[in-house]
Amino acid sequence: METKLSNHRLLAKDFMRIRLRLFEYATSHSLEKLLQKTLDEVEILTQSSVGFYHFVERDQKTLSLQAWSTRTLKEFCKAEGKGMHYDIDQAGVWVDCLHQRRPVIHNDYASLPHKKGMPPGHAAVVRELVVPIMKDDWIVAILGVGNKPTDYTEKDIEIVSFLADVAWVIVEQKRLEIALSYEKEKLSVTLRSIGDGVIATDLKGRVVFINKVAETLSGWMQDEACGRPLSEVFHIINELTRERCESPFDKTLKANAIVELADHTILISRDGTERPIADSCAPVLDTKSELLGMVLVFRDQTKELTARRAVERQQQLLVAISRGQTRFIADNDPAGVFDDILSDLLALTDSEYGFIGEVLFSPEGQPYLKTYALTNIAWNKETREFYDQNAPNGLEFRNLKTLFGAALISGEPVIVNDPLHAPRRSGLPEGHPPVKTFLAIPIHLNGKLFAMAGMANRPGGYDKKLLDFLNPFLVSIAQLVEAFRHRAERKRSEDELRQYEHIVSSAKDMLALLDKDFVYLAANGAYLQAFAKTPDEMIGRTVTDVFGEAFFSTVVRPRAERCMAGEDIRYQDWFEFPATGRRYMDVAYSPHFGPDNEIRGFVVTARDITKIENLQAQLRQAQKIESVGRLAGGVAHDYNNALSAIIGFTEMAMTDLAPNDPNRENLDEVLKAAKRATEITRQLLAFARKQTIAPKVLDVNERVESMFNMLQRLIGEDIDLAWLPGKMLWPVKMDPSQVDQILINLCVNARDAIDGVGKVTIETTEITFDTTYCDDHAGFVSGDFVQLAVSDNGCGMDGETLDNIFEPFFTTKDVNKGTGLGLATVYGIVKQNNGFINVYSEPGKGTTFRIYLPRHQGKIVEIQDESPAEIPHSRGETVLIVEDDLQILKLARQILKGLGYTVLISGTPLEAIGLAEESAGEIHLLVTDVIMPEMNGRELSERLKAFYPDLKCIFMSGYTANVIAHHGVLDEGVQFIQKPFSRRDLAISVRKALDS
Repeated sequence: METKLSNHRLLAKDFMRIRLRLFEYATSHSLEKLLQKTLDEVEILTQSSVGFYHFVERDQKTLSLQAWSTRTLKEFCKAEGKGMHYDIDQAGVWVDCLHQRRPVIHNDYASLPHKKGMPPGHAAVVRELVVPIMKDDWIVAILGVGNKPTDYTEKDIEIVSFLADVAWVIVEQKRLEIALSYEKEKLSVTLRSIGDGVIATDLKGRVVFINKVAETLSGWMQDEACGRPLSEVFHIINELTRERCESPFDKTLKANAIVELADHTILISRDGTERPIADSCAPVLDTKSELLGMVLVFRDQTKELTARRAVERQQQLLVAISRGQTRFIADNDPAGVFDDILSDLLALTDSEYGFIGEVLFSPEGQPYLKTYALTNIAWNKETREFYDQNAPNGLEFRNLKTLFGAALISGEPVIVNDPLHAPRRSGLPEGHPPVKTFLAIPIHLNGKLFAMAGMANRPGGYDKKLLDFLNPFLVSIAQLVEAFRHRAERKRSEDELRQYEHIVSSAKDMLALLDKDFVYLAANGAYLQAFAKTPDEMIGRTVTDVFGEAFFSTVVRPRAERCMAGEDIRYQDWFEFPATGRRYMDVAYSPHFGPDNEIRGFVVTARDITKIENLQAQLRQAQKIESVGRLAGGVAHDYNNALSAIIGFTEMAMTDLAPNDPNRENLDEVLKAAKRATEITRQLLAFARKQTIAPKVLDVNERVESMFNMLQRLIGEDIDLAWLPGKMLWPVKMDPSQVDQILINLCVNARDAIDGVGKVTIETTEITFDTTYCDDHAGFVSGDFVQLAVSDNGCGMDGETLDNIFEPFFTTKDVNKGTGLGLATVYGIVKQNNGFINVYSEPGKGTTFRIYLPRHQGKIVEIQDESPAEIPHSRGETVLIVEDDLQILKLARQILKGLGYTVLISGTPLEAIGLAEESAGEIHLLVTDVIMPEMNGRELSERLKAFYPDLKCIFMSGYTANVIAHHGVLDEGVQFIQKPFSRRDLAISVRKALDS
């Protein structure tokens, strides 16, 4: 017995020594090394040669392998798996301790029927002891040893269990140290990188830390702020009273809890900058709950408050409108309703006093004002008594020699921000409060003057921007004035309600009233029409009954619950309506108050703003295309100059070659390539609306018919080309070649959209659009038009493609099968001729392009080709060429000299004027560039006519400037040649000008 007791004492001493050794080891080693050291100690005490330590995940289903003893790793186990996670159900017999929740000994491992074998490289196991480590009734880890020379006993369990518990205590401590270190570092980084300002103080309120944001907002740097009182670094005042606020340190010290700043707190920086801020200050306590200091967190609210105030201002307006309408439903007294509306109006405008009244007319047609609401600004006892007696029924004001009288007479708002010098000011009675600024607004409804509102003494005065903001509220005032006017004409309450319902139901805005159980009590005609419901299908039914659970739970309920808690809701979103389709709506939810001033339900107001949204999208697209057009026009101009030289000199070179010269074929290819490039630049100019055109009054049908055979050959025999002309079309005025361009580009596009056999249809008709139709159809213009439509039954286009089809170089065709300029050219031509385009297409269902060309009041002219068959030569004339591009100058001189003309050349306008002054002979023709330094071509021609009154002129350019053309249309009789030009083009133009 004594020997056994002695052995226990020795073992206890060993345990204490090992425990101290492990704790000391943990202070300077990692968690991984600590576990390995623990396993080494367990191996020694149990005479084992294998040791392992694994964590058990919180789910009690997963193991994470963590550590083996030093000897295991070096001598016995080379298997992979360290750090792996896998299911306990996949483990071997060594997890029996987990299933049984107690230590397990396997002294005859080989005979175990449920063992699963070892992975490659693992040591053979003879016997093993595995102990579960418990924490709060959870198994958190297991510690195992193996291959003891003799059987494991209960003593071994005691040893392993003791060291497993010691190891877990140290593991938890080590994990806590790691977590604290990480959190400390994370806190430091967070405080320095956080978007809010942070200032920390010591127990006496002196600054010990200030981050970068706080430095920026306060103007104090870290080294300057540290050691100073918080109240000096963090200087805050009340925005309204301008008095200094109590230091957050003092407030937190008194409360011994987290303290937040009151609203309207302003932080004043060292440089005097003032910023609205929000902040909180919290005490910093040690582990014994002793105060160590304070930490202050604050942020700049400038942008947030600006945005919030703008939103609040809009919400305030909508709430005021909704409140007036709601009060109207519940109250028959105009004075009470308009008193509330006037209070809202004064609040919205920051005005001191004002009035709202109905505009009436005397038998002579003279307007006068009868007030519904008037601020009590009586200036003596008599006027106060008069006011109290008459104001409830409305005071009449008939003197029009006043500021508000000017608004009554003109029907236009009157803004006076300096009333003392206003010409219509009639003076104020003695004791009347001073009028510093004044605004009178006549309110119209359906084109008729219905009401007037007036305000006075707004700080900073009144302006047009405020009028625009108030407009929806003013319209609602007019509607209510009209409604009360009708009520006054009816004595019976049923008639009064019916009249109001008529006003509400005829409003364009959608209105509905629902109770707290989401049952419809009322809905106006616009609301019922949009949802394609009758009153019987909606009134008295719940939202779920009418529209289903999905609409109720996602659209109505979340907002309605907030509304019935007293919040006014407003949002904008797309809705799909059965009657009108997809519309963009501005929606407001307002509480509906009963006579007891308790919320009885809510009012839904929805306004269709689809047109505004679509116009904004259309404007963005138009601006993008206009920008690309300006770029395209500039690029085409530069290319035209280069192409003029290439074409001209190539033609000149070919005239000097023998018919069988081998270089002729090469030069011919150069000429073909240059002419293809010329066509591309002309398409760019068409898109940019800078091509030179010669409009004529023509019949579109005749032009299509003249092109029909060519179009049939163009699209091929597999495609049926149908021509459906309208009868007796109105004439249009445009360049005939532009009609050809439109037809060719649209027919080629249609052909490419058809795979194999198909059909293309060309139609014409007359059509007229009124303003009502155009209001509902974005991009349409009112007036009389000739419609030219080209349709195909090809592949069609999706929405994304339709958004880009008119952009230059956008194409869906394969490489080398399209330039992407065809539809851009069509767009430019139509816009240049004051028309517009409408495209309808669906994937797999074909495409229709409708071109609308404005009707012209004039007679159709016959179009003839005046180009001579042969190149004409000189008849002894002298030609002066002025061009600042040297290559073009040389080319034109060489061409005209070759045709027998006497040629003078100049690179600048002033040099040309000098040549004209010094020339002994007659100069018959001026050929000049349009845009040049010193002066433009038109100005030069006018200067030279002082010397040669009969001087003929030809203008040439890569694009058309306003000095020659008005919006791209040539002045009558002006001779023009477009760059690039050929030898034949120049010869014909010169001869035509000289013979004219």
